[in-house]
Amino acid sequence: MYEITSYTTTGPSALFESGGSVLNNGRFVAPVDGNYFAAANIHITPVLKGAIIYVRLAVNSQFSNASTMYQATRGLPWLGTFTDTVNGAFRMKAGDYLSVFVGCATSTKLTVGTQSSFSAALLGSPTIASLGAAQTTARTMSRTGTQYLTSFTDTFNYISKGAATGVYVVPQSGWYYIAFNVMYSGVSGGYIRAGIALNRNADINNGLHAIRGQPSNGPFTLAGAGTARLRKGQSISVYVYSNTDPIYTAQGSLSVTAVGSAQLLPALSAISTNRGIRMSGWANAAGLWVGHGSTTWFSSGNNLLQTGSFFVAPFSGIYAVFGTADFSSVITDIFRLMVTVNGQRLPDNGMQSTYSSVPSSVLTMSVGGSIMLSAGDKIELVQFSNTDTSYTARAYYLSATFISFANAGVGFSADKTADMVVLKSPKKFVTIADWQTLPTSSISHGLFASPNTVIVAGAYTVPRSGIYLIHGQIRVDNADTGYFTIQCTLNGVTSTRTGLSAIKTGSTYKQAFTQNLAGAVYLKKGSTLRVDVMADTDTSYTISSSSGISGSWVAPLGQVEAVHATLSTDLVIKGTSYRSITGWSTMKGVEPFIDSPFFDPTYGYFTAQTAGFYYVSVSIRFERVNSGWIAARLNRIGFLGTGQILQSNRQSVSKSTDVGSNTIVFSLVIRLNKFDKLQTLVYSSSDSDYTLDQESSFSVVFVGGSQPQRCPISGVRVINNPALRQRIAIGDPASVWITAVSDLIVSYQWYLNNRALTGATKSYYNITKASYASRGNYRCRVTDGTAVDFSNYGNVDVYQTTPQWGSTNYRASMYENLATGVNVATVYAWVEDEFHQRSTTSYKVTGGANSGYFALNANSGRLSVAKRIDREAISSFTLSLLATNKANGTKTATSRITVTVLDRNDNAPMCTKSLYTYTVTENSPKGTIVGGISATDRDIGVNAQYRFSITGGNSQGYFALDSATRNVLVNKPIDRETIAAVTLTLTVKNVVSGPTSSCRMRVNVVDVNDNSPTFKPASYNVSESEASKVGTIFAVVTATDPDFGTNGLVTYSMASVTPSASGLFSINSKSGQLSLANTLDYDTIKLYSIVVTASDSAASPRSTTTRVTVNVLDANDNRPVFTLHNYYASVVENATAGQSLVTVLATDKDPGAMSYWLMAGGDSSAFAVNSATGLITTAAPLDREYRDPYILQVLARDQASPPQTGTATVSIDVIDINDNTPQFAHSTYVFQISETAAAGTALGQVVATDSDDGSNGMVTYSLSSTTAFSIQSTTGVLELETSLDFSVKKSYSLTVSATDGGTPAKASSATITITVKDANTNPPLFSAMTYTKTIPENAAAGTTIATVLATDPDPGPTGLTYSIVHGAMGKFAVNAKTGVVTLTGAVDYEAQPGYELVVRCQDSFATNAMSSVTFVLVQLTDINDSPPVFTPSSLSLTVNSLASPGSWLLNATATDADTGRNALITYTKGSGSYLNVTATGVVTVGLPLPQEGSFSETIIASNTGTSALKATLTLTIGVVTPQQNPIFTLSQYTIVVSENTAPMSTLVSPRAVLPGGDGSGELVYALAAGTPSQFSMNAKSGDVILAASLDRESTPAYTIT
Repeated sequence: MYEITSYTTTGPSALFESGGSVLNNGRFVAPVDGNYFAAANIHITPVLKGAIIYVRLAVNSQFSNASTMYQATRGLPWLGTFTDTVNGAFRMKAGDYLSVFVGCATSTKLTVGTQSSFSAALLGSPTIASLGAAQTTARTMSRTGTQYLTSFTDTFNYISKGAATGVYVVPQSGWYYIAFNVMYSGVSGGYIRAGIALNRNADINNGLHAIRGQPSNGPFTLAGAGTARLRKGQSISVYVYSNTDPIYTAQGSLSVTAVGSAQLLPALSAISTNRGIRMSGWANAAGLWVGHGSTTWFSSGNNLLQTGSFFVAPFSGIYAVFGTADFSSVITDIFRLMVTVNGQRLPDNGMQSTYSSVPSSVLTMSVGGSIMLSAGDKIELVQFSNTDTSYTARAYYLSATFISFANAGVGFSADKTADMVVLKSPKKFVTIADWQTLPTSSISHGLFASPNTVIVAGAYTVPRSGIYLIHGQIRVDNADTGYFTIQCTLNGVTSTRTGLSAIKTGSTYKQAFTQNLAGAVYLKKGSTLRVDVMADTDTSYTISSSSGISGSWVAPLGQVEAVHATLSTDLVIKGTSYRSITGWSTMKGVEPFIDSPFFDPTYGYFTAQTAGFYYVSVSIRFERVNSGWIAARLNRIGFLGTGQILQSNRQSVSKSTDVGSNTIVFSLVIRLNKFDKLQTLVYSSSDSDYTLDQESSFSVVFVGGSQPQRCPISGVRVINNPALRQRIAIGDPASVWITAVSDLIVSYQWYLNNRALTGATKSYYNITKASYASRGNYRCRVTDGTAVDFSNYGNVDVYQTTPQWGSTNYRASMYENLATGVNVATVYAWVEDEFHQRSTTSYKVTGGANSGYFALNANSGRLSVAKRIDREAISSFTLSLLATNKANGTKTATSRITVTVLDRNDNAPMCTKSLYTYTVTENSPKGTIVGGISATDRDIGVNAQYRFSITGGNSQGYFALDSATRNVLVNKPIDRETIAAVTLTLTVKNVVSGPTSSCRMRVNVVDVNDNSPTFKPASYNVSESEASKVGTIFAVVTATDPDFGTNGLVTYSMASVTPSASGLFSINSKSGQLSLANTLDYDTIKLYSIVVTASDSAASPRSTTTRVTVNVLDANDNRPVFTLHNYYASVVENATAGQSLVTVLATDKDPGAMSYWLMAGGDSSAFAVNSATGLITTAAPLDREYRDPYILQVLARDQASPPQTGTATVSIDVIDINDNTPQFAHSTYVFQISETAAAGTALGQVVATDSDDGSNGMVTYSLSSTTAFSIQSTTGVLELETSLDFSVKKSYSLTVSATDGGTPAKASSATITITVKDANTNPPLFSAMTYTKTIPENAAAGTTIATVLATDPDPGPTGLTYSIVHGAMGKFAVNAKTGVVTLTGAVDYEAQPGYELVVRCQDSFATNAMSSVTFVLVQLTDINDSPPVFTPSSLSLTVNSLASPGSWLLNATATDADTGRNALITYTKGSGSYLNVTATGVVTVGLPLPQEGSFSETIIASNTGTSALKATLTLTIGVVTPQQNPIFTLSQYTIVVSENTAPMSTLVSPRAVLPGGDGSGELVYALAAGTPSQFSMNAKSGDVILAASLDRESTPAYTIT
């Protein structure tokens, strides 16, 4: 068979690996010992006709006859694709692996598709009830009908007694996982079935079976699995069935494993009842109709049907409906109580209560609230369970009470529109939002909202002050451990006490529960009420859409008998009998509490003053409740004695050693006679103390007379008229409404001032935004088609509360630079009160640029200057103004004011430029305009007018100012050669008095060409040698011109040269430099005369001339010249010295001898030249490899003084000979190559060079012998010829030769070393997947935990390395080389009982390194390292000397942080002789006590661990005799009080008695001196009373004597 090895656990969230389980190469490795569930769904394609396919689960790849039954088998008569499923339970040890195998009995190819899956999960420890069995051989079946499989054998070492007979007997009740596989062969026709039979009865449909019609001859497998709840003693067996009479064989397996307690595990086992109609539930989930109950309850007329199940609404309206049922012996998954109307389930408005995973218990469920009903609607109470278990309905109750007509009522009934998921927000209240209501016309839906009802963001805004019936049912799904607090929050403050609060302890698994909130409370108009939920742990949960909330207005406060109270403080209850609840507080005057003179808060009695119907709600918050069940009871005490009215029970789902909190809530409407009393009581079946939280509440309110309300008239009649007068602020909403009753449908039409209002056809008319047009008298006409009635007039008066401005755009002006506080303007706005009297407003500036320059008086509206204003910076302001009505502080109106700033002459005129620059031609006539000037002034009007004057720089009077045109004029002609520029000072000032400023004007005088250039000297005489070079400057002439600019700019030119010599001389036109343009020749002309002209650059230039005489001097001016510029020669490199090469020759026009020289440089020393003849010869041996060619410079020199020289170049080529051997760059070459390299891979290159030329220097490469390698002859590249194997040969040594192409040839060699590299093809593998070690918690650092060992065929260059990648937490380390895991830090069992380490082993390859991991499980064992602790370690008690032996004194309690036996504590007597102590810590009187005095004794607490540790409790006993002082019933009272407890509240009632006396009436109580002023005492009763408010942050605790 083929093992499937490739899976993935990544992708969709349904795929996973967890709990240390590792899917390695398709194998699930068990991390711990235990029973495991496994399933495989294998998709196979294609399968040929006739193939037989097997899919098998196997442990550790082992097969046996029995294990073959953990397989699916299929024979296919045709080509096809199919999926086979196999499942079962296996017992595996840690490290065992489970995998899936596929096989084919015929020779065919098949494919396992990607749709295949494999899953496994731990079901429990090996010790739980379980079975794994299979038949080793097939059994032949020879008849039709049901037959049972027998003769099972152990498959994986956990067969149970009796399984050999094929019957598994359930050892204990609980949930069980069951799986079976039956393989058939030889079957044809009909159909085959296999399944699980309970108590050998295969006819019961339990859903655990498989069926196949028209089966082939086989083989094939039928399999099934599921979860079932089994009871102890029931039996499980596997049956097979055939409806034909063939002979066939069957072989099967059976797995049974307990998976949890039936009381605790959330589970489901159900079968469908769908038979072609709509799905209506499950076969074991029938609904139970809850009947009417006790005949002592009331019924109004014939509203309750004879069957006792229905209440019939007498007429349409709002009803308060409440139902309660008590059940016992409940074992179910989903348990539900609901109210239905006309047989239909209501929307989720609180009329149902749900619990999931309810253990065997006593359970009370309540539903209720306010709903809308139509006349004739039938109400019934229905219970629902989704299991087929039996239970008992012990008592049940249903009430429905009319509250108000539909159109007259105030309130709402809302349901949650959708589930709300609350993501982890521990200890934070979450508001439930998205409530849905319906208009009052939608009576059939039950939901309603009165016209003035507003629910926004989950908060209900109270429309009318009064007493409201509040009822909520909040369903929480997926509730986890910890506490859930559910409360009605008043005005958004979660810490405010309301008495509408409940607490629920979550279970250890996800569950659903419904928590009621109920009470009759007083709410003020405008208050808000919402529902908040808080979990105290970091868990997510869901607020179900099945949640609902309702509220109905009953009456104004004080008009009906009512009370709403909570406990004044937490109340501790002892014992198992029913105890009355005392110590109530109505918190007089505090919303939402209701104080009543007919309620006794001390003893908890409410006394009815009127016979009739009363709504009652009880909400009791139990805390610190141990195992058992709790109950709350309402007692009625009347003329017929005391009668129990309603008892509500609930069993804690906590274990007996845990502490739980739960809230019991129930509501009902009962009929009381005058002076009947109501009282609440509580009960617990456990004898442990428990606490009633101060948020517990008790509500009673009178809701109607003893006779039922009925429709009072025939026809139509207005029974509630509009309010006589309403005064509404303009812009506010308002409404007028009436109530009309009739047996028929009523139509409405509203009138304003006797004019019909369009569209006003409802029982109310809403004024969405009041205006003066809304003012007047409103009246409504009603008709039912047979009669007409009119309501009274209701007057609506409107008044203006929004401030009205005198202007929406004020304007004002002011001068700049006003002092702070100067008044600018006064603004005004008015409002009026509801009696049209003018009221006051406040003013403020709310915006506008630069508004900080002003201040606005909030009371008078006076606007004044706040800081200096400069008009030139800001010329106007626009400010936004806000007026607020002081009476309400909310109505506002806006306006604006524009302030214009007037100018003052506070700015000097300023010239537009600080310096003006102009030009004027010299000798310009008088009056010529030089240029204009201007100025600016930031002021405006006359303050901006100015005039100029010349105040400086005009002492010669050259200029004048035209005041009209502001132009500066020439006053008299100017000579530029005398004055080139003038700077004037100009002063500007206002026409009116004011500051001045000044600027400057620079006037530049423009030149006129009135002067000619002049040479100095007048003529020039110079000498120049004929040897001078072209460009040589031989003379400079200079002329000057006093004019300016181009008029004075002189240029030079040559007028003539004598004798004529064109192109021989040149002159620089700007500098006057004379230079040679060609060479002079003394032998031709010895003297020249040059006439030079100097001209200015004016438009009409002026000029002057001078003469320059040039004398020519003689010079040696001829050089020797070679006959050739370049000479060429060649020579063999081994030529001898003196060999002639070439002769050079030079000539000179000047007479005289010539000599030759070799110029120094290069390698001229290898050659010589004859100085007289110019013959060049060799002077030394030559080497072509050293230099080729040789370049020589030859010099020819004449004999003149100074001498002239000439040069030529001689190139000498050297002819090569083969005199060099090829040379390798390295004597040894080293290369590496991977063993996985392919043939043709290049390893590297060897390089040899030869200094010779041509073929003498051409190198070829060769290897000395034939190997696995080759070399390219021309490039020297070394290549792989064949594949390598590191394990066969790890290195190679080769010899490579390099040969040149000379004759004869020369050669050399080098060595090549090749290393074969090992490839990283294997990961490290650990010897085990999991290492387990148990150590004591006090193990010392350095303790060895385990040695994890891995092996790797290719570990890398430095071997394997170990590291801890997860779970070390600073407490563990691993040796990187040896794999030894050691303890490095202290561990503590109490902090963490175990650790899971993940150790990685990695090879040392630099790239593509491979690694694997293993798990090290470290289990700690507890040691006895924590002694018991008494808190406190000493106590003082006062005991009556008459206490008899055996009298109980206290329970000594110590705690121990250890676990198991180390935490078990026993108590023994220490020192002393009067007292006894039991092993459980109960301290009693042992011997008669002395008459007076005191004594001390000790109690020893010892744990039972090894080397038991102890603690001592010291008791100091004070003995009081009957003849001495009064004795308090307790020596110490401990109370907890909220810091917001109202003053005058009673905190505690200490009681004292006189020993031997008959009471305490003659005692007087008082507080000791020094008692804090916050407390006082009633001298007669002894009650301690809160005299002043408390502040926990200042003083968290008090001690009072």
